[in-house]
Amino acid sequence: TQLLESLIGEGVVLKNYSITKTSSDEAFGLFEDSKERLGMKKGLVMSTGGVIALSSKNSSPSMSNNTHARAEKRVGAKKPEGEPCLEALVDNQKTFDACVLEFDLVPTADTLSFNYVFGSEEYDEFVGSNYNDVFAFLINGPGIEKPSNLALVPNTNIPVSVNTINNGSSSG
Repeated sequence: TQLLESLIGEGVVLKNYSITKTSSDEAFGLFEDSKERLGMKKGLVMSTGGVIALSSKNSSPSMSNNTHARAEKRVGAKKPEGEPCLEALVDNQKTFDACVLEFDLVPTADTLSFNYVFGSEEYDEFVGSNYNDVFAFLINGPGIEKPSNLALVPNTNIPVSVNTINNGSSSG
C-alpha cells in the first residue's frame, strides 16, 4: 500500500491493488533520482529481472540476471508462466517474468495522467530477435468496453516493446 500511495497524486483515491511477480522478489521497487535523468524525480520501477542492476551501466551483452532461469532450477519450482495480456500485444510471442501491477482507483477530477519511461536490458543487442521486452499500461472501467493499452509508440497504435520503439531495426 505504501508503494502505491507514494505514487498516487492529488485527486485520486486508491481502492485495491495487487503486484504479481512470476519468479523474483527483485522485480519491482521505488526509485528516486534528484537529477531527473528519466524525466521524473521518483517512481516505481518494474523489471523482468532484478531492479538492482538498473542503477549500473549496461556494459555487457549478457547483463541479464536470468531470474526465470534461476526459478526453473529451484527444486519443485514450476516454470514461470507468460503474461497473456502482453503476449497478445506482440503477436503471441512467449513472455517470461512479467511483473504485473494492478490497481483500482477513483479519480476525483475530470483528467487523469500517468508518466512512464520504457527501458530494456535487451535493447539494443536483441532488436528483431525472439527476445522482446514489452510494456503495457492497460486501463478499463466505466465507458471503456475492453481494456485499452495506453503505452503506444507515439502517433501510432503500436505497443511499446524492444522491437517497436526503433522501427524494428538493430543499431549494430
